[in-house]
Amino acid sequence: MAAGSETNAAEAGPAVTVTNDAGQSVVVGPIGPFWIDRKAPEITVNGPDPAVALEIGEVASVSYSCTDGGSGVTCGA
Repeated sequence: MAAGSETNAAEAGPAVTVTNDAGQSVVVGPIGPFWIDRKAPEITVNGPDPAVALEIGEVASVSYSCTDGGSGVTCGA
């Protein structure tokens, strides 16, 4: 899957044989399905116009918002 893309077409992985130090083995799987989120979150910061000078001690108002539709993670703004 290309970086920056998303898909709902997840697939389960293959079955695998797992062996411990005592030589006991078991077949596990298939494992999954796994969804891979390769789309970066989007963060927007809104602040004062960079062309406007602020005086020392003047309070600047700044806000932000963010979205991450791929993972479903949210952030408080």
